[in-house]
Amino acid sequence: MGLFSRKECDVCKKKLSLAEGLKCLDGSICSECKKKMSPLFTDYKNTPIEKIKEHLVYREENKSRVKEFVASATYGEYPKVLIDEKHNWFVVSKQPKLMEENPDVFDFKDVKDFSFHVEQSKRELHFTNKKGKTCSYKPARYEFLYQAKFNISMNHPFIHDISIRMTQNDVKIISEMADKEKNEQTNENYQKMLESAESLRQVFEAHIKEE
Repeated sequence: MGLFSRKECDVCKKKLSLAEGLKCLDGSICSECKKKMSPLFTDYKNTPIEKIKEHLVYREENKSRVKEFVASATYGEYPKVLIDEKHNWFVVSKQPKLMEENPDVFDFKDVKDFSFHVEQSKRELHFTNKKGKTCSYKPARYEFLYQAKFNISMNHPFIHDISIRMTQNDVKIISEMADKEKNEQTNENYQKMLESAESLRQVFEAHIKEE
């Protein structure tokens, strides 16, 4: 092989320029092959080429399941979790047209475990006084950010863990520390976020019991 010979994709054998190619465990793949992968299959860098080939075959076969998928219920905002009651399937999708995205169609029987928790962060708010000095409010005032995460562990050949944000944007509450719990209970967006996550938890619990 010459010093400046062009390398090729180890999956589809497309010729690659020197700047092209995404590294895998034992080779390289082109951007076109990468686009065909599931967005939930994130560890391709530590995956051997033969396993990636198997994954792409699975992705082609998945298209027929997407055609059969009929959503009977939807949860979350972005991505959405869609449930197919007839087939006992679910998908996690960011696109309104499923065929364009080809989301993985999962069987509920492949779910090992699931849970949700609320991630929280806070920062103290300040104001500038007449002398131009940055000051704390008294009592201190904070901006709290919340995000409910729904986590799914899968018994699947390619997708092992899925983490879903229940709202597209974090829920924000501005409060003093003493009023934090009360404001959480009365904040409409915060309560809707919890209700959505709890509803999804109940759906998963019911479907898994059926298996």
